[in-house]
Amino acid sequence: MAGLPVALGPRAALSFSLIVHELLTNACKYGALTNDYGKVSLSWGVEDSQDGDLLKIEWREQGGPPVVPPTRKGFGSKLISIGLVGTGGVDLRFDPEGLAADLHASMRQLVQA
Repeated sequence: MAGLPVALGPRAALSFSLIVHELLTNACKYGALTNDYGKVSLSWGVEDSQDGDLLKIEWREQGGPPVVPPTRKGFGSKLISIGLVGTGGVDLRFDPEGLAADLHASMRQLVQA
């Protein structure tokens, strides 16, 4: 994990923890953490944008089995795709070397949530 401390409102903190929990659960069941060689990295940072500061979160898996995109969207996938308290955006990529997830949301909204 890598990133400076970031203050989130209670709803945003809950949303963040649920998303990370879901990503970690999937990494243990299907992804990089199903073997002894897999790795997961989680990093975050705040970047300037035209609309104010954005929190950017990156989840990367590598070293697991070949990645196959899911054939159906379960509750966890829907939870992740909603993003942080329903704001911002999510980019999920099922790259051959591992799942990559990029999330971003307005810090102003995350602090108030």
